[in-house]
Amino acid sequence: MPFNLESFAGNPKEELSTLRYATKQDLCDLAEKCNIVVDPAYVKARLLSNFLDYLINQEIIADDEVQALRIAAGVLPPVPVDTEVEKIRLQLQLERVKKETTERELYLEEKEREAREKEREAREKEREAREKEREAREKEREAREKEREAREKEREAREKEREAREKEREAREKEREAREKEREAREKEREAREKEREAREKEKKETIERELYLEEKRAEAREKEREAEIRHQKKLQELSLSNRKEATLPATFEVLKASKLVPDFDERDPEVFCQNFEQIAETLKWPVEFWSLLIRNKVKGKAAFVASQLVSENDYTVLKKTLLDAYSITIKGYRQILEILLKLSIQLL
Repeated sequence: MPFNLESFAGNPKEELSTLRYATKQDLCDLAEKCNIVVDPAYVKARLLSNFLDYLINQEIIADDEVQALRIAAGVLPPVPVDTEVEKIRLQLQLERVKKETTERELYLEEKEREAREKEREAREKEREAREKEREAREKEREAREKEREAREKEREAREKEREAREKEREAREKEREAREKEREAREKEREAREKEREAREKEKKETIERELYLEEKRAEAREKEREAEIRHQKKLQELSLSNRKEATLPATFEVLKASKLVPDFDERDPEVFCQNFEQIAETLKWPVEFWSLLIRNKVKGKAAFVASQLVSENDYTVLKKTLLDAYSITIKGYRQILEILLKLSIQLL
């Protein structure tokens, strides 16, 4: 029965018979666990004798209970009688026990070695069997692959032969078609040059007409803008005279000075212009009744034309809505034109 340090420490009296199988290191660990001072250089028999004396002194076991263990472990007990016969008997008994213990340990070691060797051989044979099985499957797969490749090559050979005959027929057909295409190509080339010449002339004519049309439209737009500006200025003058007749401006608000602080009007984004104007007017606390008058002095282009149509309207909210509505219609119109041009370009492609 093998020695176990934890089991022996828990029940030394029951596990006493296993102490004979303890190694020198086991006895040193056991002595350290029981706080017994020993020299690691002691031989195993002396370590065992010291530990047995400790068990007897602690009254854990009786002296007669360890007598057989001393003999089995090679530790001579105290000789009760000083006789040579008893000494020889005990010596012979000790040597016999030592021999039996040594033979048993050698036997166990040999059995353990044989078991490990058999286990290693079994694993090796199992590995070789798996390797042979894998090689057999690999050879079978290679054989099937070669057979498939052979059939594939035979099929390819027949296919190539058929393709060669087909290519020969196609070559004669292509040669005939090539002569026909060459004749058609010369004809198409002549037609292409003629069409290209006509296209260049047509494009040049359309470019000139388009430039003339755009220039005419730009001239008309400039003329309309100039006329709208003139009408706007006239109505502003009339409005200014009318306002001077109807009411007197408060002494604390100077319209001329305030008009210099109004931001410039940008036709590309009239909404931002209105937001900036309202922020300045609210910050400087300008009277709301003068807001429409201040805006009329700054707008231009299409906004000036719209403002001139509302010369009698002094409500800033109405004037602002009218201006934004006028420019929103223009933006919508531009989007419609762009969508039409995009559809035409897609159709031409």
